[in-house]
Amino acid sequence: MGKGVAKFGGKSGILPLPRQIFKQPIKPLKIEHNPNIGYAPDVKHPRGSTREPIYPKVVPVEERIVKTIAAPKRNFTEEEFGKLPIAQQWKLKNSALRRDYLKDSYWKEAKRLELKEAREEEAKKKLEEEIKKAQQYEESTASKLTLPSVEQYLKGPIMRQRTEAETKELQAKRKLNLLNHELRLKEKKAADLLELYNASTQFIITEEQLADAVSKAFDTNSSYSSAFSTTQTFKSLSSTSNSRVSVGNDIDTAIANALLGRVNGGPDLNDVKDTLHGETYKLVEEAGKNFSEMLQKDQQKYEKKYKDN
Repeated sequence: MGKGVAKFGGKSGILPLPRQIFKQPIKPLKIEHNPNIGYAPDVKHPRGSTREPIYPKVVPVEERIVKTIAAPKRNFTEEEFGKLPIAQQWKLKNSALRRDYLKDSYWKEAKRLELKEAREEEAKKKLEEEIKKAQQYEESTASKLTLPSVEQYLKGPIMRQRTEAETKELQAKRKLNLLNHELRLKEKKAADLLELYNASTQFIITEEQLADAVSKAFDTNSSYSSAFSTTQTFKSLSSTSNSRVSVGNDIDTAIANALLGRVNGGPDLNDVKDTLHGETYKLVEEAGKNFSEMLQKDQQKYEKKYKDN
């Protein structure tokens, strides 16, 4: 084995790749433009280059034959050809034979490329048809009425691939679940923030409020100390029942919060949503209209009674 065998992993008898007969295309190429390749509109291209790629020039077979296989400069008659030396006769015959073989090889290569292109297009069409059939999967009656065997499992995939419609539906469901999860988290954060905001009205932020709270806490005559024990009892009851009732300084306030759906004496998240969306304003308007209509009806009734009397 020679040195060249090392290129092929030490295997002998491997022929090199054949040379391409046509180094330039003989037909216009079908090139699909890729938007991810090239220069952006606002980017200048380097000097000496082009924004668009340079494709090889198309040279048809006829033009290639004319340029490559030139006709002999002089055509000899039979008499003139017979008078030539034998060596020159052999040269002329060999050159004519080479021209014929080269023309024949050009045309055969063109036919081979056409056949190859037709086969590739046919294979591409078959692949597209198979993909369409896979997307439009319908279980046959035979497969419904019979149990699959081990051989049938081994022939094809164990699990059927999802169709395009099923894939889109699954993606939509996942997106919906993600949005619902994000919405629940945001609503929880908003409810906690609103609860903290409502509770901030009872915070002590000034020295006067601090002094007032201390005096109330140590004043035995005030109702604050007597209500403290009752408030603690109500807190324990509310924690055991897992209720979200906010216990304030008075039990009446806590009960009102629970009944009216308020948080720390302020509006809850649903009330805030209704106000932002304009639902509360609409309800007030409708109530005002209904009240005015009722007043008009009552006024008309009283006027009729007054006229009758």
